Amino acid sequence: MDESKSKRDHRIEAVKGYLLATFPDDELQVKAHDGDLSWHIQVVRVHQVVHEARVLRRFLDDEDSNPDPVAALTLWGLAAKMKMNGTRPVTISTRGLST
Repeated sequence: MDESKSKRDHRIEAVKGYLLATFPDDELQVKAHDGDLSWHIQVVRVHQVVHEARVLRRFLDDEDSNPDPVAALTLWGLAAKMKMNGTRPVTISTRGLST
């Protein structure tokens, strides 16, 4: 496995950990899209998607701007944004969150 993929995998695991802590009673479904250009993480409650985040590869690859992905997501208020958006996805990029 190349080093950049290993770092990316580590950072997506950190994002998943953040979401599991935020939504402890729910399950996560994670799918890579577009040849690993983005990851779609769905928060599932009782077999129904209740929230979704799209993590762009450039966020995962950019360790300079966001060395700690969990700190960035906390600062940007990902949990609150996802709760406000309901089932509409929140996109995570190097510059923050968008809907």
